[in-house]
Amino acid sequence: MRRLFTLVGVSALLVAPASAQHAVALRFEPPNGLVIRRVFQEHVRITVDEGPGSTPRVRETAQLGGVTQSALEVGDKTVLHVQLDSLRVREREAGGDWRERAVTMVEGAWVQLDADDRMQLALRGRPDSLAEHLLVQLVAGVRGTVLPERPVRRGMQWRGRVEFPVGTELGDGETALTVRMTYRVDSIVARAHDTLVYLGLGGDAVPHGERRPDGTVLDYRGTVTGALVWSTGWSGIVSAATRFSVQGEIRSRGAPEAVGRVHVDRTLRQVVLPESP
Repeated sequence: MRRLFTLVGVSALLVAPASAQHAVALRFEPPNGLVIRRVFQEHVRITVDEGPGSTPRVRETAQLGGVTQSALEVGDKTVLHVQLDSLRVREREAGGDWRERAVTMVEGAWVQLDADDRMQLALRGRPDSLAEHLLVQLVAGVRGTVLPERPVRRGMQWRGRVEFPVGTELGDGETALTVRMTYRVDSIVARAHDTLVYLGLGGDAVPHGERRPDGTVLDYRGTVTGALVWSTGWSGIVSAATRFSVQGEIRSRGAPEAVGRVHVDRTLRQVVLPESP
């Protein structure tokens, strides 16, 4: 039977939520040869305030892309091949006009991952670009998400530690902030061929300091909020929306007061496309 999933989950709204006693085992076990196509939207807004007397600078980037995820069995484990099929990027400064940015070298980026049944992902090689980091996050909803060992019920919670790459958005180098995450089961919609589990998530980043080449220190803090939808029919996440909010304070060596501030808001939404007839 063909499995369908819509962006707004219309079919799920027509089914009463399962009772609190209904338990579902979340297991990442895509059959060999399963191909999933995803579309995603990402929006990043960066505000830089260099201190008294300066005018804050604002830059926005919007991305729209398509991804293909293929499951291959190798022995007793699953290997995922995840490829960026298309990408459209637009940018603007301080609320000005949007302009297109060339992305020809990014399209076609791919990663391969080893995956177990709890969706613990191990990269075959190290991602070389933010595009490749993004591909890993699209598979997991939030990079580093690990499924609980026992079946879940409505109201259940579990915790984990995940990493969110800041990349070059806040200055020099690439930084990943560790986030202490809490997941909760908001509701379960039980259906004959495809049960949906709605998950909420939230967490705070572990404070992190980074020395910059000019001798100043950039202190980070941040939060993550979001929602995921797990499908037993697809054996994976079919919808996700996350918001990563990071604040950075720039300090001179030994100075108690910040000499500048940076704020980054990053939202990422994705959905699995229905199979073709």
